[in-house]
Amino acid sequence: MSTNPSNPNSLGIGSGQPSTVADNRPSTFTPSTMRPFLKGSVPNSIFVDITTVTDKKLFLTELTSFCNGDEHLWAVADQIRRDYHKLYAELTVSPAMYAQLCSDGLQLPSFVDRFHVFPSLSPSATLLKVTLAGLPHQYGRREGGLAQLHDDMQRNLSSFGTVVDSGIIKGSSGVYSGKGYVVLEQFPKTTDNTVEHRLPELQHNVRWVYQPLDYSSQPRPSSLLAEVDINVHAVVEQSLIITDIE
Repeated sequence: MSTNPSNPNSLGIGSGQPSTVADNRPSTFTPSTMRPFLKGSVPNSIFVDITTVTDKKLFLTELTSFCNGDEHLWAVADQIRRDYHKLYAELTVSPAMYAQLCSDGLQLPSFVDRFHVFPSLSPSATLLKVTLAGLPHQYGRREGGLAQLHDDMQRNLSSFGTVVDSGIIKGSSGVYSGKGYVVLEQFPKTTDNTVEHRLPELQHNVRWVYQPLDYSSQPRPSSLLAEVDINVHAVVEQSLIITDIE
């Protein structure tokens, strides 16, 4: 993505230095398949990918104009955030602008490409990155495979936390072999606003419910059979805790 304006001036957003603690994903996760997993310094902030921005003043000027000043742009954090070799500016905007930017991205006049925008994760959440092995091979099909995987991730893992991202993992050959990943956002559950109930701990062997493809359907398998369950191996590679460096 090229977001360089024609007249470079200065680098970055804010006066803080990029945080270095967030660049710690397992080697099986790649930037092409992953959204950034950054906790907000405040609730309901958003992150804008500013990796290639070189003219700070121009970016901020056009961002302010786009948001009609403080009608929609309420704050820009000093701290630059880093995730997988990318840099992000943390913004707090109005609810209407929040919905627009997270849906459409950010297009500014002097920048060729649209900026990618992502919602922050809750400052109070625990984030778990999990790799899975032994997943059904039908998730690797071009048509409908990922959609079924995402649905089944919700069905099988939502009791362990909120699924914020999931996908398949391909090896060096570029072929899927039954491995996948999921990122879970965990909060203590409450029933009466005072008593906390912890989520169940994710075990190494997970009961996985899915619907196999019906290979008898013609001209190609498209319909699904009744649900079956298998055992899938899960490894929690690490808790993802992202903080800024003072």
